[in-house]
Formats: sequence, structure tokens, C-alpha cells
Amino acid sequence: MAFLGKGKKQDMLQLAEELGINATLNMTVPSIKIAITNSEGYEEEFVKNLYQTIIANGKKIGEVRKGYKNEIGRVRKG
Repeated sequence: MAFLGKGKKQDMLQLAEELGINATLNMTVPSIKIAITNSEGYEEEFVKNLYQTIIANGKKIGEVRKGYKNEIGRVRKG
């Protein structure tokens, strides 16, 4: 379960959503972890793989956004 300590709160919320768990922004990170691990049919290896995929996709999106912003800056400078 230590793998749930990685990533951001938004990643955990997305994981909860993917697992069909009702988690909201006003929930704390520990309460989201508890909701995930106590969910019906919780399988640690499956959840771990899914969470790692969510984190990796988030990093890729961040890199694309950064590159896009840099490109816009270069175009504006002319």
C-alpha cells in the first residue's frame, strides 16, 4: 500500500474514480487511501498498476503542456 504515497491528490482522485469509488476534492489524502483500500474487490497489484499508469499519463500530459507553452513563447518573441 506504500505505492499510494506517490503521486498527487488529483492522481488519487482519478484512481478512485476509475475504481468506482465516490471520492471528492474535500476529502483528505488519508481518507481517499482508506476508501480505496477498503473498497470491495480491492486487489493491491491491480490497483498499483492502474495507479502507476495514471501517474505516468499525468507526467506525459505535463510535459506536453510545458512544451506547448515554450513553443507559444518562442512564436510570440518572433
